[in-house]
This record gives sequence, structure tokens and C-alpha cells, in this order.
Amino acid sequence: SSHAGMQMQDPVSAAHVKMFVCHLLDLEQSNNSLYTFYGRAIEKVAIQGVVVGRKQRRGRMTFVVDDGTGCVECIIWPDNFGDNTAPLSEAKVLQQRSIELGNLVHVYGKISTWQGNRQVTVYHVFPESDADSEALFIAEVLKLTQDIYSCT
Repeated sequence: SSHAGMQMQDPVSAAHVKMFVCHLLDLEQSNNSLYTFYGRAIEKVAIQGVVVGRKQRRGRMTFVVDDGTGCVECIIWPDNFGDNTAPLSEAKVLQQRSIELGNLVHVYGKISTWQGNRQVTVYHVFPESDADSEALFIAEVLKLTQDIYSCT
């Protein structure tokens, strides 16, 4: 079978790209939902940091993650947005419980920009209890940046 002329999707583009918040804030928007990172089109991100702010409003929860390089607002939308009577799913309730001020969290989500501000629409958020995980995440992002992301 021949693969001639077939476009291969960049595996980085399809992944939740691990990066620092400063990278996330500096991304260039290439169209409505895609952003450019080292010349690659991406839309999903994985970040890690400490919850430094949190508020609940009109059914959605927003929280701010600080990883030492910058802060970004993250948003958890209810499953049935617009229907304020719909209860949150058990998964969403557990997610929201993990978002306490001072908690170290991993956030996976879609990059978005609202009124000029960069945000992450959260798909998953996990609390992190291992104190070494922050240093490991930093090392991993640095290695990915050197070995994978910058090799276009």
C-alpha cells in the first residue's frame, strides 16, 4: 500500500501538549480554535500548577492556576450548560472538589481566548499529592521542548 500524497497528522498537534503557562499565554492564535506552538497547530494543552483563585458563577466554575511562569484562568462548564436546574455529573462534582486553593493540580483542556484573555476550557483536572511531581513536570516540559516541539 502506498502512502504517497497522504498527509500525516503531527502527533504533537493531536495531543494535550504539555507546556508552561508562559508558553500558553504567548501562543499565537492561527484561527478560531487553533494556536501555533513552535510552528505546530495545537488546540489542547496540559499544564500543572497551584490553584491560586477560584469562583463559582452561573453554573460554571473558574479557577486560576499558577505554575511559577504565569497564571491562567481555567473553566469547568456544567454538562448541560444553560440549564441551571441540571445537576452536575458525579465526575464534575469530584473535579470541583479537587480544586481547593493551594492544591497542586494537573489540568487537561482546550485552549481558548475570551475578550483577549487566554483560558483553558477544562476536560479533566486532577489533584496531585506527590511533591516531586512539580519538578518532574518541569523537567518533562523542558525535555519535550528541546527534543520534540522545536524539531519541526
